[in-house]
Amino acid sequence: MPIYFLYLFSIPVAVATEIEKKSRCFLWSGKEEGRSLCNVGWSTVSLPKSAGGLGIGSLGNKNTTLLFKWLWRYDSKESSMWKDVIKSVYNTKYSSLIPQDHISGAGSTWSRLVNHCGKDTRLRNIVNNHTVMLVGNGKRIKFWLHNWTENCSLAEKFPTLFQLSNDKESSLDKMGMWDGHAWCWVFS
Repeated sequence: MPIYFLYLFSIPVAVATEIEKKSRCFLWSGKEEGRSLCNVGWSTVSLPKSAGGLGIGSLGNKNTTLLFKWLWRYDSKESSMWKDVIKSVYNTKYSSLIPQDHISGAGSTWSRLVNHCGKDTRLRNIVNNHTVMLVGNGKRIKFWLHNWTENCSLAEKFPTLFQLSNDKESSLDKMGMWDGHAWCWVFS
């Protein structure tokens, strides 16, 4: 299966399992079918080369990673034509890198991609625990909703203040400004 398809479509679990089964059989016996003795377990073979494996990895994990790359690009690009099209078609207002809301439109590639990545709790945990948002000028950072301070958003850390806020979608640059070496809050 060309890698291009894994970059656009979610591979069914049964298909990924069958491809990995044929890969194991071929590696051990030189044929797609049949059994033979193996000297090393598949879990060791599929490890990265740096960990003593062959770097084969899991096809399902590769698929999820390649699909997630679209969400990463969507969030990383300030402005691009394809992002503007996605925004207008789906009325997207994602507050995190991996949207939690299910997107309707089962026939579209974008909705399948978002829904596939959104239901992967392991991917969500990896992204939430290992990504850092750089503030820069603060225009792309949602003050309450993005994880820009510590291990959670300010809405999660201070739910009462979040409920009292009049502008829950406000970007960081709208909430204050630097005056020399001091931060001055601007609340409206």
